[in-house]
Formats: sequence, structure tokens, C-alpha cells
Amino acid sequence: MAPEPASPLGMPPFVRSIVAGVATHMASGARAAWGVAEGLLEPRREVSWTPERCYITVSGVHGTGGEAVARRVERAVEEHPGVLWARVNAPMERVIIAFDSPPPPQSELVALVEQAEGDHAADAEAFDEWQPEPHHPAEGPPFPAVQALVADSLGLALVTLRRLAPWFGLPAEVAGGIDALRYHPRLRHLVDDVSGSEQADSLLPVIGALVQGVTTGGGGLALDVLQRLAAWREASAERTAWRKRETALVRGPEEASADAVTVGRADPPPQDAADRYAERSMAAGLAAGAITLPGGGGGRPAGAPPPPPRTIR
Repeated sequence: MAPEPASPLGMPPFVRSIVAGVATHMASGARAAWGVAEGLLEPRREVSWTPERCYITVSGVHGTGGEAVARRVERAVEEHPGVLWARVNAPMERVIIAFDSPPPPQSELVALVEQAEGDHAADAEAFDEWQPEPHHPAEGPPFPAVQALVADSLGLALVTLRRLAPWFGLPAEVAGGIDALRYHPRLRHLVDDVSGSEQADSLLPVIGALVQGVTTGGGGLALDVLQRLAAWREASAERTAWRKRETALVRGPEEASADAVTVGRADPPPQDAADRYAERSMAAGLAAGAITLPGGGGGRPAGAPPPPPRTIR
């Protein structure tokens, strides 16, 4: 049997087929990563449904003119023939909509909210960023947790690739720097000031997971996956409990509405025990790393951060 002809580059055909397959999968992964990045960077309007209610994010209900925006949103949504009543809860930045059966299309309700917000929503964006809305139990797991869980899975795949190709990797200290930005209170406040808290909550866990995939052995990623799955189950249980008790807790439009908080905190919030723990332990870690670095010892990288404060909470 005659041997298969080699390629012009001297590469056997079976090797070319493997390389082509790997290149195709890498291109698909790059396109998927770009789609995830677009979803993280583009603003999202949260919409959640329960058997009898719909919750839609509303912008511009704080600050000067916020009450007028809230009343305008309520009137616009209540004009829809499938809506029984609509009330804006300004502290949680949601319009709560009670609907008839069948429920109205989500796209129509969102369009009504966007039209009623007008230009005031963009003007009040800075205030909304300064006073972020709480996460409502009807919404289930928060959006950044979903992206972070996907990134952790990709990070574990990168760990496997490092096992096959040891040359593919970065120094472990890089992961420590990313974690310091995520968990150190002062550094995290600086990141929030630059990029906004919502984008930081979405991007930092994804970047941290991918960096850990090319710098560590995967133990931290596995722990992150377990913690995120536990948080997912907790949020899903909260959503199930809320759906069962919603009509008894919020019986009508009067109990659904709430005015905006017009006076903010005069001073920054005080540090709690978890924040003090994070600052002191990270400072101690940096000091210990500086002492042991000349020795070139292995083990934990110098300056690596301790477990995140949310774990301590």
C-alpha cells in the first residue's frame, strides 16, 4: 500500500486533519467567548416572571424627577389590555406588573417601560450606579453567577490543556493579583469606581477563572464551582419559596409600590469583620511573601490572597 502523500509543509495528512479540527474548535470557542464578553459588557434589562406577576427593571426612578418617571411608567404599562395593575418599587428599581391570563408578551411590556423612561433614565444612571438595587428573590440566580460558572468550566478545561502542554501557562502570581482586585476591599472599590460595580461583578470572576486556568492546578477553580453551585441552589430555593408566598405577602398594588430613597448615606459604610479580615490577612500574606521570596521556596505564591470575605460571611 502506497504511503499517503505529505503536504507541501511536510506534514502528514492525518496530522493536518487533527490540526484542522483543533483550529476549528478553537475558532468556535473564540466566537463563544466573544459572545459571552458582549453579554457582559452590554447593559441588560432584567425581566422575571412568577405565575401572576412580572418584574421589569426600571431606570431613572431615583433623584430629581424620579417620581415622575415612576408614575409615567405605571400609566404606560397599565394601558396594555392584558395588564391588571402596575406599580414601581423604586428602592429595588422594578415595576411590578399583575396580568390577566394569558400573560402579555414580554417584548411589549419592555417596550412600554423603555418608552416611558425617556431620556431621564440616561441622566439618572450615575445615581443608580451609586445606589444599586437589591437582588429580588423572584429573579433566581443573579446573572454574573451564570457567567462565572461558565468561566470556571472553561478554566478547568485550560487546566487540562496545561497538563497536556506544560509550556502553556503563566506565573501563579498573576492569579494572586486578579484575586486581590476581586477581594481586597480598597482595591475592589477602585475597580468599581473605574468600571462600575455591575461590570466588575460580571467581568472579574470571568477573568479570574480564565487566569487561574493557565496559572494554577485547578483546585481553587473546583472550589469556586462548588460554591457557585451551592449559591445557585440557594437562589433557586428562594425563587421557589417566593413564588409560593408572593400573593400572600404582596396582596395588591398598594403593598407593591414604594417611593425612592431621597437621602443617601452621609458617610461611607463602616467596615465589618470580613472586610477587616481581608485587609489584615492580605497585608500579612504580602509581608510573608516578601520574606520568603529570596529563598525561592515553592508552594503558595507570594502575596496570594486568603479565602474571599464572602466565604467568611
